[in-house]
Amino acid sequence: MSIDSLDPSKRAADPSGSPLDEAQLSEFLRAAGKKRKNYGIIAVGKEIDDDSAKLVEKFLQEHFSGDLVVAKISSVPELERFITRQIRFVVIDDSFASVSTNIRIIKRLKRRHHEETIPVLFLTNKPQELVFEYNRHLLAYQETDHYLPTIGLTLARLSEALALVSNRQQVRRSKRFPINLPVKIRLLDGRDLDGELENISLHGALLHSRDHIFRLGEQMKVRIAIYEHLPISLGEFMWLSAKARRVLISGSQIGVSWEHLGEQQIDTLSLFLTRLVRRFD
Repeated sequence: MSIDSLDPSKRAADPSGSPLDEAQLSEFLRAAGKKRKNYGIIAVGKEIDDDSAKLVEKFLQEHFSGDLVVAKISSVPELERFITRQIRFVVIDDSFASVSTNIRIIKRLKRRHHEETIPVLFLTNKPQELVFEYNRHLLAYQETDHYLPTIGLTLARLSEALALVSNRQQVRRSKRFPINLPVKIRLLDGRDLDGELENISLHGALLHSRDHIFRLGEQMKVRIAIYEHLPISLGEFMWLSAKARRVLISGSQIGVSWEHLGEQQIDTLSLFLTRLVRRFD
């Protein structure tokens, strides 16, 4: 290897193939080292007064200590463009778009950032409709989200709701539900184990099997019977890839995270959890 090949100014080039000069190289390296921006989304309409909107903006700026860009969204297409960005917090209300549209967008956002915790505060003048739609589409995320009726809204109540939701970034990404359901656990070496699903969430589960001593970081697939809970068109079983994140001292009980879920798997798992919640209510 020549010395020239180790010199970044010799290797870096513009699209035409010419080496970059010193100024271009400096700009190139600065751009490569930039962190992705984190966004706090404010998507509110005419029913939210200026003082309330300013309070939300001030809260986001102060709570995240300058580590956040506040984006005030004015239309549904604009909000949809933000879905792929790094989002930390969302405030959205009924006068921005309809309840069903807001729920649809937030569902896409949660699914796109499945591995992250993104708290959402819904401001609503239709609480019954919001709760109904939320229970249909987003119930598995209830640990991180909250709603606040806008009728009689005061700045004090808004401040309390913002603080409540922001603190939920520290809790589990999604609620775990007790289930006690027999499952099959397939190890990487192809062996199938009888096991039991003790609780489950959108992001993981607690599993138990007397047939194996698990290791931290061990990978597996879990087969869950869904035919008693979901339409047969979705199949009899759901297979989920999992990784052992916590192993209890017995070695037979593990906390796992779901890994590499596709959109269809996320939708099926979310529907499965929604049916479980209704069964326990």
